[in-house]
Amino acid sequence: HTLAHLLAAAVLEMYPHAKLALGPAIDTGFYYDIDLGEHTISDSDFKQIETTMRQIVNKDYSFEKFMLPIPTEVHR
Repeated sequence: HTLAHLLAAAVLEMYPHAKLALGPAIDTGFYYDIDLGEHTISDSDFKQIETTMRQIVNKDYSFEKFMLPIPTEVHR
């Protein structure tokens, strides 16, 4: 799950105009639906995306998991 967020951060850093949609974890990893407008990601882009992801990791941001309670009643 965290890697999906890392991918999103890298893509947004490289392509600030990108529009992110779904980015769920799946049994084999994760994926992200991304609208880059006229740009199409090619195999050569993947290396730069990975490099950008590593640069973000090396910034040593802290990650913290926390749970929010689900409201049991709806307020109107």
